[in-house]
Amino acid sequence: MTEQLKLSDYGCFLVCDDSLANYDSEFINWLRDNGFKSTPYSGNWRCNWAFVNMKQKLYALGRPGVSYAQVVYDHAITIEEFKIIYGIFSKYEGKETFVFYKERFDYDRQK
Repeated sequence: MTEQLKLSDYGCFLVCDDSLANYDSEFINWLRDNGFKSTPYSGNWRCNWAFVNMKQKLYALGRPGVSYAQVVYDHAITIEEFKIIYGIFSKYEGKETFVFYKERFDYDRQK
């Protein structure tokens, strides 16, 4: 499967910030530090947005006129909003669908 197909799986968050025009922005470094990989076609087009696939841990910097994937909820979000969403979902990484702490349906119990 090509990286572009992987990027489009599950849709992408469209993250927007002026700093993203710089390929070495703080957010791009944060993505890399958190295990995200750049797709081969993610060049520096000086756009202030990036497509980020949280499930596949892939990202592509924006390119004028190119939509790499369906955008989650058809709207861009800020870097801080993405980090909040990522924080929520990363705490469930590797757990079964209904396991919140240690066992199924334990959402109303303490850790």
